[in-house]
Amino acid sequence: MGGGTTKVGDPSFRADERPLLTDNQINDNIAGIKRVFENYINYDDEPNGALMLNNSEWLDNLNYLEFLRDIGRHFSVNRMLSFESVKSRIDREQSLSFLEFNYMILQAYDFLELNRRYGCLFQMGGSDQWGNIVNGIDLTRRVLDHEIYGLTSQLLTTSDGKKMGKSLNGAIWLNADMLSPYEFWQFWRNTTDEDTGRFLKLYTELPIEDCDLLGALQVPTSTVLKSYWRMKSPHCYMALKPPKQQKPQR
Repeated sequence: MGGGTTKVGDPSFRADERPLLTDNQINDNIAGIKRVFENYINYDDEPNGALMLNNSEWLDNLNYLEFLRDIGRHFSVNRMLSFESVKSRIDREQSLSFLEFNYMILQAYDFLELNRRYGCLFQMGGSDQWGNIVNGIDLTRRVLDHEIYGLTSQLLTTSDGKKMGKSLNGAIWLNADMLSPYEFWQFWRNTTDEDTGRFLKLYTELPIEDCDLLGALQVPTSTVLKSYWRMKSPHCYMALKPPKQQKPQR
């Protein structure tokens, strides 16, 4: 968890600076994320139990001069400016604060500390994190002489190219207190025709050929799915009925 880096804010592919959060807001967000993933990941103290780490553990008490001397010397400003996440912001003549510019170094240092403290060898992220991950790989090689790896995946966007990010308007949350089950259902029901086939491939276990067929149909998404489930699996049709609209509980 980015309890430390959140205090800076990732500038990657953003047009403006992220709003700064208080410590209480950050801790509440971390607790909320853990509640979501506890439905899928086991955090028990077992040999194969997952760890939810908070980078404030090693970032909050950094000595600035020591960090500049020991870590900062491994970074080239010229190279940092060449990464698309920063370059695109500057090319659009949008301001990039010194605070945000430091995020790339902190994210790279994260990977180094994860490897040093916990033996982490592999980091995954969206394509907007490519520069941060590559810097972490390079920094770990320079400081610890360890070989580590990274993998990025294409960002999830709508058909008009908009990123479906948590900090953007219209974000789709898994927390019922952030987005009601009714609103969650409505989002998928109202998916544009252009996104139907792609979303079916990403979020269902339907055969690829069925996703292609359904995505090619020129009818509303809800009609496509109702027809499909009635034909393929009648007992699953009930899952397409919307939940009752309820006000989110705070």
